[in-house]
Amino acid sequence: MAAARASADSRDRLVVELLARTGMRAGELADLDADAVVQIGAGHWLRIPLGKLRNDRMIPMLPDIVELFAEWTATNSEHIRATRRLLADSHAPIDRRTVHRIVARIDERNESSAKLARRLGMRQEALLVENEFLKGEWTNEVDFAMLAAEWPAHRTR
Repeated sequence: MAAARASADSRDRLVVELLARTGMRAGELADLDADAVVQIGAGHWLRIPLGKLRNDRMIPMLPDIVELFAEWTATNSEHIRATRRLLADSHAPIDRRTVHRIVARIDERNESSAKLARRLGMRQEALLVENEFLKGEWTNEVDFAMLAAEWPAHRTR
C-alpha cells in the first residue's frame, strides 16, 4: 500500500487502493460505470452491478478513496464521459487484462513494507542491488508480485 501511495501515477494508486480496500475483483473494477460513485447522505458508496439483472452491491468508500476518485475524475472527465467507464484515461479504459499483475517495489531497508507484502500473499521475485540512488546513497530494491487471479484465493485464507 505504501508503494501505491508513493506512485506518481494516479491510475496505479486508485487501482491498488480499490482492489485492496474494497475486496472487488479485477473484472468488477474494469466494469465500473461512469456513475458508480454514489453519495448517500454524508457518505460515498461504490455501486458494483452484479449479474444480468444488475442487482447492485454497495461498498462504502473511505475518505481517502473518495479523494483519489475526485482527483481522478477531475483529470480524466473527458475520457470517462466518452467511454462511460469510471477508470478511463488517455490510455483507454481499464479492462480485466489491464489488471493482471500487482507489483510492490520496496527499498530493502523497509522491513515493515516487505512484511506487509508477504502477509498479503505476494512473493519476492527480485532483489535489485544498488538499483536506485536515494538521499546520497545507492539502495537495493526488493520486488514482490502477485497475479490478480491469485488475490481472491489469498483473501479466503
